[in-house]
Amino acid sequence: MVIALLTLILRVYFTLTIYLDDMFKHLLLVALATFSFIVPAKAQVSELDGKARITVVSPMSVVKLRDLDFGTVYLASGAAGGSVILDPTAPEGSDLTVTGDLVSGNDGHTAKFAGSPERSKKIKIRIPKADIVLTRVGGTETLIARDFTLDGPDQRTVTGGTYFDFRVGATLDVPGGTTDGVYEGTFQVQVQYP
Repeated sequence: MVIALLTLILRVYFTLTIYLDDMFKHLLLVALATFSFIVPAKAQVSELDGKARITVVSPMSVVKLRDLDFGTVYLASGAAGGSVILDPTAPEGSDLTVTGDLVSGNDGHTAKFAGSPERSKKIKIRIPKADIVLTRVGGTETLIARDFTLDGPDQRTVTGGTYFDFRVGATLDVPGGTTDGVYEGTFQVQVQYP
């Protein structure tokens, strides 16, 4: 296709050069040089890697489906601070609120766990009653998470041979002057299958 286009341009050029003066000859040579380098663009390919995942819940166990994530907050210099509240009783996606001078990136969420009984029974879910400490990665600064809550009662009747899930929330206090960074801590959840 490029060769045919080039041949056509050359034929037009040689036919027209008979009738044109030198100035137009130079313009036509520039045009010919410009158009002779046009080639069709190659197809573009964009690739992304995806992940495949499954969570298997065996009888009489509990597994974590996702971590408790207070998200990203902005705290202006000299601001008094505030709290990040993750409410597991609120619909997923609207379970995060902030108070005080904090501005939220709305990217946090409650923790989610799943379990499975062998037969229908009443279970008891235990979450932290005490505060937990989150420490800045690469530093020693700390924040406190408190008031852990469940998405329902801590004692539930569940059906055997299936799985159940539950969400856990908490409140994180972010005082004024908090050092920038990622803060991490751990907490424990227990499911008792009497």
